[in-house]
Amino acid sequence: MPVETPWLIRVNMVLLFLVAIEPLLFDVLYFQGTGSDAGVAASLYFGLDIGGMNLILAYFTYAMIEEEKRKLPEEVLRRLRTSRTANLLTAAIFFVSTLPFFSSVVFLGLPLRVDLWFIALPIAFVPRLFSGLGGGRPSQVRSS
Repeated sequence: MPVETPWLIRVNMVLLFLVAIEPLLFDVLYFQGTGSDAGVAASLYFGLDIGGMNLILAYFTYAMIEEEKRKLPEEVLRRLRTSRTANLLTAAIFFVSTLPFFSSVVFLGLPLRVDLWFIALPIAFVPRLFSGLGGGRPSQVRSS
């Protein structure tokens, strides 16, 4: 973004922290499983971690849209809004999955919390595949 405010820098630092602890939480979750107390705690924190990362990414996308909406073509703005919405929905699913109910109910051999995470994966990535945000030819920027 052309203008990095102190607020955006602080939020970016939080994002970096969340990204840094995600592998640790994943390893604890993987090796402990969800049957142990450590695994249940790791799954709770993992849900908060991934939800937080997606919420911050949605905020960054929102800030970019607001900053650049007069310069970017409408097609790019539409793609960015789709990405922002997907990040918000993914964050909501991960945050909801941290409720205690979702760790105690088992569905398809896994805690319902983990099942929700599998539901969130396509929500997070499919819009990017179809909107062209993952690659392709860059759009031209409108001149003011």
